[in-house]
Order: sequence, then C-alpha cells, then structure tokens
Amino acid sequence: MSGSHVNPRFMTDASSPLQSDSPSPADTDSRREKLADRLAAQIQDQIVGGGLTEGSSLGSEAELTDQLGVSRWTVREALNILENEGTILIRRGRYGGIFIAAPSADSIGMSIRSYLEFVRVTVDEIVEARRILDEATLQLALERVTPADIVALRQQQNLESETEGLKAGFVQYETLLAVSRSPVLQTFVRAVGQLGMSAILRSTLSDAQLSDTMRVVRLKRREQIEAVIANRIGRALSIEDTILDATSTLLESACPSHDAETAAARLRALHLLDNARRFKRPELLMQEITSDIVARGWPVGEHLGSEAELLARYNVSRSAFREAVRSLEQIGVVEMRTGRRSGLKSGSPNPDKVVSGTVRQFSRLGIAAASFQEALSAIGAPAAALAAQQSAIESDLRELARGPIGPFFSAIGSMSGNRILALFMQILAVNEAGSNDDAPGRKAKPNGHPAQEYDVALAIANSICAGDASLAHRNFLALQAFRAR
Repeated sequence: MSGSHVNPRFMTDASSPLQSDSPSPADTDSRREKLADRLAAQIQDQIVGGGLTEGSSLGSEAELTDQLGVSRWTVREALNILENEGTILIRRGRYGGIFIAAPSADSIGMSIRSYLEFVRVTVDEIVEARRILDEATLQLALERVTPADIVALRQQQNLESETEGLKAGFVQYETLLAVSRSPVLQTFVRAVGQLGMSAILRSTLSDAQLSDTMRVVRLKRREQIEAVIANRIGRALSIEDTILDATSTLLESACPSHDAETAAARLRALHLLDNARRFKRPELLMQEITSDIVARGWPVGEHLGSEAELLARYNVSRSAFREAVRSLEQIGVVEMRTGRRSGLKSGSPNPDKVVSGTVRQFSRLGIAAASFQEALSAIGAPAAALAAQQSAIESDLRELARGPIGPFFSAIGSMSGNRILALFMQILAVNEAGSNDDAPGRKAKPNGHPAQEYDVALAIANSICAGDASLAHRNFLALQAFRAR
C-alpha cells in the first residue's frame, strides 16, 4: 500500500509532547505506555472528528510511524489498544493494513461484563445495580412510549410457546429498553444483564426450577409492559421487584467451581440459548470460555489448553473458536500464545482500559450528550444516597468538591459501596470531565468549578458526610439540573 493511501488527518500536532518520543535508554515502560495511551486517544479523536467510516484504511504501521513522527513501538502499542477496544481491525497479508471497525455497543457490554466477573461482584451488588438501572429505564420508557412502540411491545407478547420462552424473554426486554431511547443506560443495563447469562451457564437449578424461574420472568415482563402502556410506574416497579427476586435466585444458583455439575449446566444452557436463536456460535463460545474461567476462580495466567484441546472440549469449528478468542483477547479475558508455551491463557481485564475503551466507543457511536446526562442523574443520585449510608466517609470529599467535577463523580461512585455503580460512575466521569468546567461567561472558583456549581457540589459532599441519604440524592439531582442549563 502506498503512502498516498494514508489519511492525511493523522498528523501529530507540532506542539504535542508526543514529538519527544525518540528511543532513549531513559524511557521507562510506564512512560511509553502513557505515550501509547495518548496516541491511541489522539487517533480515536481524529477518526471521530474526521468522520471516517467503517472500512476506511489508515495505512500500515510503518506509514503511520512516519506520518505521526513517533517511535514504531508507541504506534504499535497504540494500535494494539485500539484493536483491543474494537476501534480498528489489523489485517495481515497481501491485502492487509489497518482499517476502521464498526462501532459496537455489544463490545462495550462484553468488556464491562468481563471486568465485573473478574472482580467477582456479589449478587447483592448486581441486584442493587439492576434495580437502579431498571427504575430509570422504566421511567423513561413510560414517558417516551409512542403508539408505534405499543404495537411493537404487544407483538412480542405473542411468543408464548415453551420452546420460544427464552427468546420471548430476550425480545421483550430488548423492546422495552429500546422504548426508553437512552442508549447509555441501555448499554449499562445489557452489560449487567449479561451476568445473568453467565449464571445460566453455571446454574445448579434443576431443569424444572430453571424453567419455572425463566417463565416467571417472561410472564412478569409481559405484565410490566402493560403497566408501561397504562402509564402506571408504581405497578411497573412493583413487578420489577418480582423479576429481580427471580434473577437473584438464578444468580445465587451459579456454581462457584469447575466440575461435572457445571459441565452439565453448560450443555443445558447451550441447548436453551441455541433454541432461542439469540446468539451466534462464536458469541456463545465467548460466554462458555468466560464462564469456565470464572468457575476456576479466574486464575490469571493459567493455561486453559491448546487450540486442539479446546476445539474438542467445546465441540466447535476452528473458525468459530478463533473468532471467539480474538474477541476475548480484545477485552483482556484471554491471551493466545504461540511457540514453545503455546495455548490459551486466562488474562486480566484492566479497569482503566475498560473505562477508556468504553468512552472511546461511546464517542464513535455518536451518542447525544443528553443520554449521558440521563445516565449520570439515574446512577449518580442513588450512588450519592448509598455513599451517605456507608459508615466510613472519606474526609477529603469536600476538597474534591472544590476541584474538577470528574474526580468528584468518581469518588461518589467509589463511596457507594457498589463496584458496578462505581465503574459506571467512573466511565461517566471520564466522559464528562472538563465538559462544563471552562464554559465561557461563567464565573469560576479558583479550582475551576463555576461558582454556583461549586456550591451545589459542596452541598452534596456535606450531605454525604452527614449521612443524609435523602438530601444527598436530592442535591445530586440539583447539581445535574444546574449543569443542564
């Protein structure tokens, strides 16, 4: 591929510190990684800002190195980051090169789910996060449902046969999520929902118990749809409690070890999921491999088997296996090694990479700012209330309220005691950072907050430190209302 095919937008600003990246013995691995992260962010910004679409070529690694004026190592690491996040595709061979991949909310959900499984979030954390997310989603669906939506929702209720039971549950829920028209919340809801999928693969419930549990969810979801259509939010939320009770039963039934019982559960789940026609074989295999790693206790670096052994174990084709492994490698779940120590090894999902990758994918999806604000209000206010209920309150929260809003939001998430909410708040905080702090014409406090915004942020900190959950919830919503002006 000739240099003329390289997009001219991919040029480093002459004033950028990236220009100082020349090989030097003084460079540390940490510094190089930071440079690679910054370069990946720069390329991502230029992909979005330049309006480049799926399939566009960025040239070759060597051409990008020349164009960007940085070391080949930094370019290679930056490209690895973008490939792992699903932003680009790297093809080898005669027609190879670096190409822009299609943006995908599914890749975000899988990345988040894998990290949450890696840190072993509890059933209580999952149910608590689901209750908060579903309440917000249902409220938005109730406000935004249209006559056309009502027709679509009721069509899904016709999937009544037992063979279509699981499919009905998936379709009903997806249709209800779509009515909310809140893509950020929808992505978070799906990510948490995928934890239930993993539980199905390891469930110790009997066939009858599993069937009854899923039937309850399906029938209650149907009632919930009618409550949304009738504009009865109280009824819709009451039904959600029943659904979450059933979900909790399923999650608690997931076997924590890797044995014959989980192998039988996996075969049963695969049969159910295959009948549901919801997933392609590589997608199911991704669920299987991740579930097996979870059942082993997620031992980082453990050898899971050679390609031949895994093909036999999972009874899949080589093409389906390699597609699944490539996707799992992108989110840090596994690593396929070649050579003397070849084989598949369990990886270690990195929370910082999950956050940065999610923010970059959201950027590529072109999601409106209003959707992020909705998600921040829906998650941040309950997180502030939960933080106020914790016995140990960080003394520096008031100080954080004086600074940039992003770290303040992240701290509230961390203090909530729920690692799912903490991750979502961190994602939203990184996306939000700096968006309003320097708006023109607004008088700011010395550390960057607009004056009134600072006062409301400090009120949140004070209510959390005082243990006043109700006031913390109210003040967070007040801050969001102020920032929306």
